[in-house]
Amino acid sequence: MSIRRIIFHIGRHKSGTSSLQHFFATHREFLDAQGVLYPLAGTRKNGLAHHELSHMCHTGKKGDQTVAMVAEAMTKEVQSHHHTILLSSEEFQNLSSTRWVKFLTEQFPGASVEVICYVREFADYMVSSFRQAVQNQPKFQTFTTFCKNRYPAKGFIRRWRKLGDLKLGWFHPNLLKNRDIISDFLDKADITAPDRFTVVQRNPSLGGNLLWMKMAANHANAMFLPYGDMTRLMMKQDRFVRPFYFSDDRANALRYKSSYNKAFGKILGPVPFKSWQDGQRLPDLDTLDKDMTFIKENFPYCDLSKMGLNPAFGKDWF
Repeated sequence: MSIRRIIFHIGRHKSGTSSLQHFFATHREFLDAQGVLYPLAGTRKNGLAHHELSHMCHTGKKGDQTVAMVAEAMTKEVQSHHHTILLSSEEFQNLSSTRWVKFLTEQFPGASVEVICYVREFADYMVSSFRQAVQNQPKFQTFTTFCKNRYPAKGFIRRWRKLGDLKLGWFHPNLLKNRDIISDFLDKADITAPDRFTVVQRNPSLGGNLLWMKMAANHANAMFLPYGDMTRLMMKQDRFVRPFYFSDDRANALRYKSSYNKAFGKILGPVPFKSWQDGQRLPDLDTLDKDMTFIKENFPYCDLSKMGLNPAFGKDWF
């Protein structure tokens, strides 16, 4: 078989993964011309990312489908000019074992394995991941509770280094080639970039009073806007992506309790710290009535009366 390299892009979450995956999926022909296959096998119907494959890699199967079946489907997509297979899913990062990922690579004898992963510094990762979790889940939890997840880095690094050549990068504009994730990834993967392409934020972080309203809905166990509607709204209304207030003292205390930054900083160098001192205190009472009216008018199916939207709530949620 002609495959000499297998590249896994494994995230992490909230590190430009959606923008990268959209680029890969919409530039399949461009990649193909360079001998790089971004397979359809292991993706969902939209073909964007290999989430089905990453989910199977937890147990080796999902329903009636197995990793072996996906590997066989991939081999059928390989043509004589292909020398590289590129796979992308941030769900790979959640694997406690790379057993089934290794099984997949063994179906392409002689191929070297590269793993590319971008990371935020710990406090930034917690803030971004929390905003994503609120948008994505009906579960109610405060930011303090959420931050009890320490995300141990040493085991993560050790696990993926055993699989292949692990290439890490800080997810910070000042540390990315051309200040964008796509240029940086293609450089790390030694893939030629197109002369022109547009980087679009595909998965903005929930913020502003929209974040507070979704948390209130979770708290009341009530329905709110679907994930897709929230995402489209956030891409059009800047006020719904504003970060919440998080003091520097609390951020530093959070960093102190985790070895995450130390583990990645040892490999990547100085940690790019961030501040949320100028963030929005939620709920923002100055715009709350306006924002609630906006939701009622544009999403009449959303019954805010069931959500317990009491402005007194939320003072200790963030």
